Amino acid sequence: MPQEDPVPDSGAKQSADGTQQLPRIQATVMTTIPKWLVPAAFLFGIAFLVAILALVVKIPGPTPTQFTVFRIIIALGGRLLAWR
Repeated sequence: MPQEDPVPDSGAKQSADGTQQLPRIQATVMTTIPKWLVPAAFLFGIAFLVAILALVVKIPGPTPTQFTVFRIIIALGGRLLAWR
């Protein structure tokens, strides 16, 4: 009984120099970002960072739980600022 190949054929082709070339896959669905979303994300990022800065000034010695919340909010604010 012949054994079946556990890996299905990927469609790769062997080139003349012995390397494999994978087939190109074209995207079928183009997604667009609404024009209002980018500035909104930027403004929310700025607001999160300003709020954390205000809390840090108001609470100079945060508890470990407060410090964890600050870190999460800073990460979210930075992510919103970096999002394009």
